[in-house]
Amino acid sequence: MKKLNLNFILVILLTLFANLSLVVFTILQINSTDDLQKSWDGKATMKVVNAIELAELERNLGYVGFIHHFKNYIIRREQQYFQQAERRYIKSKTSLSQLKNTLKDSTSHQHIAVILETLELYYQKLLYARDNPQLDILQLDERVKVDDSKAQAALETLRLAILPKLKNAQDSNCARNKKNQST
Repeated sequence: MKKLNLNFILVILLTLFANLSLVVFTILQINSTDDLQKSWDGKATMKVVNAIELAELERNLGYVGFIHHFKNYIIRREQQYFQQAERRYIKSKTSLSQLKNTLKDSTSHQHIAVILETLELYYQKLLYARDNPQLDILQLDERVKVDDSKAQAALETLRLAILPKLKNAQDSNCARNKKNQST
């Protein structure tokens, strides 16, 4: 009988130890998963921020953006287009600065510098147009032309660098979530 009680106590102690080990292991796994999630969230958040900043930059530069208003001002010479172009110029510079602050690699910084240089050239041409109202549209158009092909290429390169990283981060998160759900 004593042997049975001793075996029973031993089984209970082993069961308690196994359960306690399982609880400790589970807690460690949860903490590890939480740390991994926080790390991924930080990286994914930065990639999302970069993509949003790039979209904002493209919006500020493109259609209904700086270049759109710039061209409207050159053609129509109405003050409202100058003011809209100037506002979008400022927003574009802000977008470029924010993008530069979040992208850490020097190649991205070089692309941003090319875009900024072209933006500044456009702005100088806008000021020239404002200061030379006597020129007809064809004369003015000839004097304010800007070769923005390098800026366009730089913007496309940034887009190709940022958006696939965002998609890869998204795919990786989906795969990790599926793995966590199956375990």
